[in-house]
This record gives sequence, C-alpha cells and structure tokens, in this order.
Amino acid sequence: MDERLNGDWSLYDANDDGVLDNVIALHSGYAAEESGNDCTNNRASPDRIWSHAFADAGFWVSPSGQYSLRGYMVSSALDLLCDSNPAKMGVMTVRFCSSSCCELFSACCEIPNQFGTFV
Repeated sequence: MDERLNGDWSLYDANDDGVLDNVIALHSGYAAEESGNDCTNNRASPDRIWSHAFADAGFWVSPSGQYSLRGYMVSSALDLLCDSNPAKMGVMTVRFCSSSCCELFSACCEIPNQFGTFV
C-alpha cells in the first residue's frame, strides 16, 4: 500500500498530526458472526473473519516513520451467508462507533448502543 500511495499517507490523516485517524477494511468473504456454513465454499463460522474494531491499534508505522495507525475496523462486504448481497451498514456503524472513536467523530456519541459493550 505504501508503494501504491508513493509514501503519501496524508490523504488519510484528517488533522495533519501524523496519525491515520481510522482505517476501514471490507473483506470479500462472509462474516464469522453469521453462524452456519456459507453457501459459496461451505466455510463454517470459525473459518471466516469476525467483524471487529479497535480505537487505538497503535502498532503500525509507515515505512517512512511519518505516519502511524490510530484505529481500524474490519467488516464483511457481504450480507448473511449466501449470494453477493452487499452488507448492511448497521454492523459497520455499530463496530465503528463502539470502538471509542467518539472523539474523532462526534456523531457517533449521539448513537445509543443497543448491543452492550463488544469490541
């Protein structure tokens, strides 16, 4: 990725402090939180990626040392266990907002958490 950006991570640093404020990755498989085997390749839940988020990943630094990663979220781009329907924004929004990113995105603080603490 660093090569594709020619080392310029500034596009992802909203306040120019050298920290990538949040990275969201969508994977192309079905989510592990959907129980049962998927209909594409018959993978069971333990063999799929669980949607998750961390507000302070703090372990990645760009090769130049100029940028570090603050938080990230991983979620499936697909809904349920079959077909290629795009995922609904609900899981992504809850994961993102429950990952303590409120100080970056104040709108998240306004969303009540109906699911308890899980990150």
